[in-house]
Amino acid sequence: MFPLRDGWFVAHLLGHEAFKYLGAAMNENLRIHNMYPKLDDINPLDALFIGNEIKESYECEVTYCIHSVVIFQSAMEAWINYALEHKPLKSLPKKIKTAKGTRERNFIEKWTHAFKYVEKNYDFSVYTELYRKYRNAIVHPTNKKRCEIIENLNSKIVYLSFYNAWHAMAELSAEIDQKFDEGHWETMCRTNNVPFNHNNKLKNTNILYEDVFKMHLDYLSKSLVNRCK
Repeated sequence: MFPLRDGWFVAHLLGHEAFKYLGAAMNENLRIHNMYPKLDDINPLDALFIGNEIKESYECEVTYCIHSVVIFQSAMEAWINYALEHKPLKSLPKKIKTAKGTRERNFIEKWTHAFKYVEKNYDFSVYTELYRKYRNAIVHPTNKKRCEIIENLNSKIVYLSFYNAWHAMAELSAEIDQKFDEGHWETMCRTNNVPFNHNNKLKNTNILYEDVFKMHLDYLSKSLVNRCK
């Protein structure tokens, strides 16, 4: 078996796996929107069939996104816990004081407090939003509302969140004297088939499905009216 040398290695192993799922999600999104770029080009007679095809595509994209979010969160936790054991972050107290006593830092606090400790002003809010809204819903799907949140996840949300988190990792890596290589983001994306140059072309497939399904219903309604005349 290959040697799991340290937390850095584990974090990057998980990171690559998460990026593979992100790439699959993005490519599925681009594929279906390239097939149906304009709603006006769809024949209403075909709307039901095409709508089902789009729905299946979106379900596939969301599934890939769920995998990528859960695995990447593991990478982020592995990496920050590794970083906190290395200078200068090793000097950061492991617990914080609260009104109810002392406790260990939660995941978000580990990152934000680490940046504060090394006096870096990095905006970690994009990944924080993914973590609190989508990751928590995925691992704690306790009610219908949380399931609906998961259903609205898409590859653009995940891509932008990963971009924010990956560069946060790069910023802190430099602080523990393990600087990322030049062009690290592009390398990570290319290695795992993530079409980073086309992230601005990603669209909401769920909206496309709703529009096509509405086209189908409108066609049925008009047909019924015509028959009743």
